[in-house]
Amino acid sequence: MKLSPTFFLYITRQYLFAFLTLMGLMIGIIFLFDLIELLRRAADENVATALIVQMSFLKIPEVSQKLMPFAILFSAIFTFWRLTKNNELIVARAAGFSVWHFLLPVLSVALIMGILKIVAINPISAVLLSKFEQMEDDHISNQPELIELIETGLWLRQDRDNNEFVILNAKSLNPKDWSLRNVEIYHLKDDRVIKRTDAAFGRLGNGFWAFENVLHHDFENPPVFAPDFIFPTPITANDIEDSFASPETISFWKLGSFVNSLEQIGFPTLKLKIYKQSLLADPLLFIAMILIAASVSLRPPRRGRIFLLISMGVVIGFLVFILDNFLQAYGLGETIPPFVAAWSAPFITFILGISMMLYMEES
Repeated sequence: MKLSPTFFLYITRQYLFAFLTLMGLMIGIIFLFDLIELLRRAADENVATALIVQMSFLKIPEVSQKLMPFAILFSAIFTFWRLTKNNELIVARAAGFSVWHFLLPVLSVALIMGILKIVAINPISAVLLSKFEQMEDDHISNQPELIELIETGLWLRQDRDNNEFVILNAKSLNPKDWSLRNVEIYHLKDDRVIKRTDAAFGRLGNGFWAFENVLHHDFENPPVFAPDFIFPTPITANDIEDSFASPETISFWKLGSFVNSLEQIGFPTLKLKIYKQSLLADPLLFIAMILIAASVSLRPPRRGRIFLLISMGVVIGFLVFILDNFLQAYGLGETIPPFVAAWSAPFITFILGISMMLYMEES
């Protein structure tokens, strides 16, 4: 039987309402917890409450990305269970509609949500989360150092005394021993360059930068050569790692160019590659969640044990989440390729959901 547009829109409305309601409830709960935690952390910093609330709002898109798979699953379970409990799907099946007619509207919504997450929600989330982290550093963590990796290498700013600060640029970086090559150091005072130091090699030590084969330029006299040059720094290797440990702050549209930039410098990009592949796999994961939800909540009430079946669907959803994180951890350990690490859990869940649906249709 051909799917009726009225029936399609009715199922779509039912599912969208359940999905948006559940997402709103979960986001509201997480928002309150985040707000309380930020207020606790900012208690000793005299930060305005309005600013803390603004920071909490900036995290909402990033939180919604993490909650979407669960909202997709639980709202689908609720929608199918409700329609089955009210005998609406039973009447529809008696009229000649198959289970795939019920699934098509919900699968369409899940697919659109997966695509929207990639092309719209993720870029917005990246911008707002980056703004949140900047505000967090300025008002709560009080970290004045600025670190940036772009096509021209590693750029780092370090404030010093008497309105002086240093900007360091290294063309390449080796994260294994935190050594730098082709280094330029600009010494500024009152936003004016007063001296420049060039070094062929540098290394980050415990509380200091050490450079070798150095040329000092003061712009008034000829360059002065020195075999080494050392100056103190509060920056640690962990500070540099943490600056690039959050792929969520990079928009999907910029991930490719950012990965290329890091590879040119020598910084590892495995985490970013897995993150990009996991984003691309989200539409398949959302579809798989719908199939799992349908297989455990479309059974007629007369068969009993509905609560047990729905609980099984919830457990399967959390197992998928655990499996996905487990495989991505293997990917970060370079045990499996990034593509396999990101796509395996959605693909396995999709196959499991299809198999359960076919078994339910035949039984």
